[in-house]
Amino acid sequence: MENLQGGTLALEHRYHLDRRISTESLISRYAATQEPFGLPVQVVIFEGLPEAGAEDALIERIRNSAERASHQRIEGVLSVVDFGELERGVPFVIEQSAAGTSLAAVLERRGTLPPGEVVLLVERLAAILERAHHRELFHGALTARWVRLPEGPDAFERATLSFFSVGLTLAELRALPHAALTTDLVDAFAPEVFAEDEAINPVAADQWALGALAYRALCGVHPYFDDPIDASEGLVRIASDPAPTLEELGVEEAISSVIDRALQRDPSSRWPTLSDFAHELRLAVHGPEPDSAPTPAPSSPPEVARREDAELPDTKRESPPSLPEPPRSSAPLSPRPSGYLLTLALALFILSNLGWFFFAMGSPSGNASTEPEAPTAQVLTSGLQIHSEPPGARLYTRSPESGEESLLGATPQALTDFVFEGQQGVDFVLRLEGYQDQALRVEESLAGQDLRITLQPDDR
Repeated sequence: MENLQGGTLALEHRYHLDRRISTESLISRYAATQEPFGLPVQVVIFEGLPEAGAEDALIERIRNSAERASHQRIEGVLSVVDFGELERGVPFVIEQSAAGTSLAAVLERRGTLPPGEVVLLVERLAAILERAHHRELFHGALTARWVRLPEGPDAFERATLSFFSVGLTLAELRALPHAALTTDLVDAFAPEVFAEDEAINPVAADQWALGALAYRALCGVHPYFDDPIDASEGLVRIASDPAPTLEELGVEEAISSVIDRALQRDPSSRWPTLSDFAHELRLAVHGPEPDSAPTPAPSSPPEVARREDAELPDTKRESPPSLPEPPRSSAPLSPRPSGYLLTLALALFILSNLGWFFFAMGSPSGNASTEPEAPTAQVLTSGLQIHSEPPGARLYTRSPESGEESLLGATPQALTDFVFEGQQGVDFVLRLEGYQDQALRVEESLAGQDLRITLQPDDR
């Protein structure tokens, strides 16, 4: 179907299609604006249904699900706001949108997430899903493309979720005579969904999908569907094989065991609740909470403290206290980070190993020796003196809170691993004996659209 970007869908309101976000097997997603109020929305168009042979009953089911979802107002859920048809057999659903980027785009750029960020993501999505389940609203198609992340250091704690109950079920997909079961259509389905005549527990199925999402975030691939297009091999394996453990892929055993339980083939063997899943994952990553003075028991269950319903969009949900996360040597290594941050790491590596940088910055500091160590060899080129073995600088990390410094291994891998611990701002100190220290600040946006490197003399 043609790209509708720039067009307008006329219903009771008018929706201007600003840009196409993605096109997948049966649907396309657009970022749009609701006129005349200028409100951002997301338009999901089921453009592949006519060619796949969809019947009117399927279109009516999507309409009914969209209408039911539109009546729900749940904190963290981007609600359905409208429904329509471009032409007979081509329905579209319009949902609320939010500033930021999708989790799918973040994973595409970064490859993997550090365990600390995965904990925050699972806690947030588990809380959203449980609130929806209490309203008898089940997702059924939970993948990274339906998770929205705002900008900011607390992005994972403020994630939102969309597309509840609107996606096609496996039975509906199999009933389409001309539809191929591609990865993007089936990667949210738990193993029991593929079994014939087996009753499906939608709560357990959503837990499995959340476990698969956490699995992918930690190691970079889905537990079964590692080919982004061809699902045939994954369909064979998911029918009978257990998912590979994360421990096999370099993730710590404690973390792996928590995810493995959420991915159990038998729904009754998974975690009793989504809250249990999130809590155990936090313990596996951060360890038990430090001993503290007893506090009065809350008058309501912990889940109520997460603001069940009408929390304002810009209100930050309180998260449980946690220990600062240290760099984890066993973080997953495959696939490696994008060339974008590897380039940054290599730039820092070069800076930390070339004494020429300090010579260009000016004279040595006044409280240090003014006679750098003599080079072992030198040549003269057009009157410019060049040292064949310039002295090496050392690179330190500095805690913004305490000011404590620690020497960082000045290799591209060490620098990349440090940056990938999820810090939105990274402080470095570049130090060469006899010269003034240089403070280096690296900041990147969550979506990877902006990178700022600030370099200035260090006055501390």
